[in-house]
Amino acid sequence: MKQPGAAIVLGEHDGRGREDVFADGALAVRSRKGVRPCERALLHALPKERAGSALVVNSVEGLAGMALRALSPQLCVYCHFDDAWDLETAQATAGRHRGIAPDVGIAPDLPEGPWDLVLLPFERNGVVELLRERLRFALAHLKPGGLLFTSTDNPRDRFLREEVLELFGSATTQREPSGRGGVAYIARRPQKPKLREKPTERAFTVREGESVLSFVSRPGVFCHGRLDAGTRVLLSCMYVGQARRIADFGCGVGVIGLIAALRGPEARVTLVDSSARSVQCAQRNIASLGLAGRCETLLTADPLRDLEAGYDLVLSNPPYYGNYRIADLFLKTAAKVLIPGGRLALVTKGAEWYTAAMKQLFGNVAPREQHGYWVITSVKARS
Repeated sequence: MKQPGAAIVLGEHDGRGREDVFADGALAVRSRKGVRPCERALLHALPKERAGSALVVNSVEGLAGMALRALSPQLCVYCHFDDAWDLETAQATAGRHRGIAPDVGIAPDLPEGPWDLVLLPFERNGVVELLRERLRFALAHLKPGGLLFTSTDNPRDRFLREEVLELFGSATTQREPSGRGGVAYIARRPQKPKLREKPTERAFTVREGESVLSFVSRPGVFCHGRLDAGTRVLLSCMYVGQARRIADFGCGVGVIGLIAALRGPEARVTLVDSSARSVQCAQRNIASLGLAGRCETLLTADPLRDLEAGYDLVLSNPPYYGNYRIADLFLKTAAKVLIPGGRLALVTKGAEWYTAAMKQLFGNVAPREQHGYWVITSVKARS
């Protein structure tokens, strides 16, 4: 095999790990664990020597965008991200590959273009409503004759193919050469596409005292269209007291933080999340509940870096993914931003890791089991 013409290095690669070769040897990707299966299939399907504009959605570290730039230097490539942590990771990787770095950005919605190419990698455990929304976006915002490149990590996929065929009419299938990875589909936008708008926004209600509160949500946010059981448990025993500054870490659409604001009419609340769409929903819910004067949002990948001290109460329903990376970040941020005597209260299904971590950080911990969840609290020591 001939030597690859371009090399992309993912993460803080130290020479160990894997090298994957794509585009008939024109491109190599070096990484610790290898390219994720859905993107392997996508990279094998990429065109060469194209011009125009391309949109790449949620490619890990912007890999597919850099690969496009390496194979088609005349192509203008924009990498969209839903999450601020993914954006910052891509920015760091792009900074090490300035010759092929795409433009990158974050927003609640995809930029409308129009685009010559749209790249949409999906994993089989992804959000179906979000997948369908973005396939319809590609149909609407590709130029006439423009190409959709989409992929899945499921080598036996039928679902994604059927979704593409329903919208685009036809598609070319390209399987990952080893047969063990994913599969990619290439579809051309019809000259007269059948564009059918389907509403994806949903509202749900939460009873708070004598009031029934309505919250808007969108596909891709945590517990779209419903109140999750963990949040319900935390709300049932959440004590705000005289807290004047409150933070909600991983706020989602804002239920915990906004109800805390209603229970503490003198309190100011900061709702923190790394998801651009979650923050957008939280902002809308702040406005609809008439809390714009006391509540603000913060879109950040690193609240430990971006939040200042001075909070009386930190609340959280941390995510379960990430091998406790996000949970650890939330706990360390709480230890930084809480005033002496300030409280941290969170809800989780598993108490062991949190109990140990909070005791180490705060010197005290009080777990309480309720309806299959644990509400765990700690108090920052007074100096």
